[in-house]
Amino acid sequence: MLYETLCEQGERAFRWRGAAPALLLVPAVLLTLFDTRYLFNDHDLDQLWDCFALLLMLAGLGIRVWTTGHTPRRTSGRNTKGQVADTLNTSGAYSLVRNPLYVGNFIGGLGAVLLLHSFGLTLYYVLAFAIYFERVVLAEERFLTARFGDAYTRWARKTPAFLPEFSGYLPAVLPFSWRAVVRREYLTVFMAVFIIFIIEVGEDTVNQGTVVIDQHWLLIAAINSVLFMAIRWIRKRTRWLSAQGR
Repeated sequence: MLYETLCEQGERAFRWRGAAPALLLVPAVLLTLFDTRYLFNDHDLDQLWDCFALLLMLAGLGIRVWTTGHTPRRTSGRNTKGQVADTLNTSGAYSLVRNPLYVGNFIGGLGAVLLLHSFGLTLYYVLAFAIYFERVVLAEERFLTARFGDAYTRWARKTPAFLPEFSGYLPAVLPFSWRAVVRREYLTVFMAVFIIFIIEVGEDTVNQGTVVIDQHWLLIAAINSVLFMAIRWIRKRTRWLSAQGR
């Protein structure tokens, strides 16, 4: 059946869901960069547009941070070998929408795409995201239905998949944990800053006809790289970022 086929595709896509956005976007972004222009050929207006796009990226990251900071261990993780769910998350962000992390991914990715103000690239991103993560979500829902039965079905019936319903909000059961956020989201932050750096440098270089690397962005990129390596070392070699139940 079509449903089974989509779920099987989703199982394969699930393993690559962390890298998939980059793999889908990077080639298209690079191709778009070669033909990018300042918005209406106005650098000042382009910077205002960039601020709007960056706000979207921050909003997407904020959703991920809020969600991750309240979720228990062995749920909503970056596991790639198979799906894991010791408990069913139904409070906090999960009381508003069933897939808050994917909502955050979409909004953040949309912000990155809008930095290039290309209608074609934006349309490609929306369609690629929908086709890819539709299958991932179907596979996850089949797994969660088998794992939690009626409890999942009741929650899913009253909680929308992607468009939040704020009237049903329930406070998160677990308190917010910055340690859990840093441990789980440091890669997301690193990739977001790296993408912004590449787009900004590429856009200025193409429009000005010479390699342009703004000193402020260069400093931000350097700090981003140092923090990434430091957090990665701490995460691998120490238990400083460990939190009970996370």
